[in-house]
Amino acid sequence: MSFRTHISLILLLFIGFGFNSLAQDPEPPVIRFVSVDTLTGNVIINWETGSGSAVESFVVYQGREGSDPIVADPIDTLDASVTSYMHSSSAAGTRSVSYTVASIFAEETSPLAAYHHTIYTTIKYDSCQNSLIIGWTPYLGWNNNLIAYNVYIKAGSDEWIKIPSLSSTSASYVFTDAIPYTDYCVFIEAENRNFLTSTSNKVCLTTNRASPPSYINADFATVTKIKPSNFHFRLTQFPRFTISDYFNGITENKIVDLVSEFNNVTSASINYTTRYFHKKGKKLLSAGCSGSMP
Repeated sequence: MSFRTHISLILLLFIGFGFNSLAQDPEPPVIRFVSVDTLTGNVIINWETGSGSAVESFVVYQGREGSDPIVADPIDTLDASVTSYMHSSSAAGTRSVSYTVASIFAEETSPLAAYHHTIYTTIKYDSCQNSLIIGWTPYLGWNNNLIAYNVYIKAGSDEWIKIPSLSSTSASYVFTDAIPYTDYCVFIEAENRNFLTSTSNKVCLTTNRASPPSYINADFATVTKIKPSNFHFRLTQFPRFTISDYFNGITENKIVDLVSEFNNVTSASINYTTRYFHKKGKKLLSAGCSGSMP
């Protein structure tokens, strides 16, 4: 065998090895976005095909809740012509959910695409301040391409109000113009540099206010120099209120300290004990609004 023939065989083996190496590591799909449909709660996953034209199908996976690192559970297999999928049994209404996709070839499967995570939104009503306290989990998957969040708020049958361009690192917003006894709905929208968007779950509540008790009656107060001070009072059932300390006789009346917070009071009486009492002043107890309601 001539020297030229040896060189030719070596080149053929090198080229063949190179092609086989590339074939063993196909590029995964690239997820463009995952987004929650605010009308149905379904999740839409959209992706682009990785390099190579021999893709036979795609497998869509959901990240298993609580797993670290994430365990990918397959949820469906799709034809190679399909690059979008709607997950109709997603838990995106109760938590952030992660998704990924893989390409299936004749003899191998690509690595998983980078995970993308849905936005999960929560809302509380602060009945003291007539405010909606809105929080959300971050959209994960766009990395530095994530540029802003938009908050959408709807009161009753009114049009959606858009609060635009919150920082990409923000995770909460307080809406201060809430109207008592009104139905509100909220969702979050994420934006990226490529003009793609992703919406969160839609969450709704009614801004019911806690009614004050019809009476609060202080029965007795016991104060000594060495023992804790004890206070007892009766009141009607009350969903949520706070008790605060006041002192009078030294300076002008002012709230000194938040004593305690009681939720869903159903008993007719409450005992409160404290070691803090100023001998030159009078101790008063005041019940009032405590703040947020789910």
